[in-house]
Amino acid sequence: MALKQFQLFVLFQLHQCAQERLSWVR
Repeated sequence: MALKQFQLFVLFQLHQCAQERLSWVR
């Protein structure tokens, strides 16, 4: 079971979304 990999994937996606939102604000 690659739970760790899944968590890393989710964290990466959240980070990408956060970056896009920050760029949108600015």
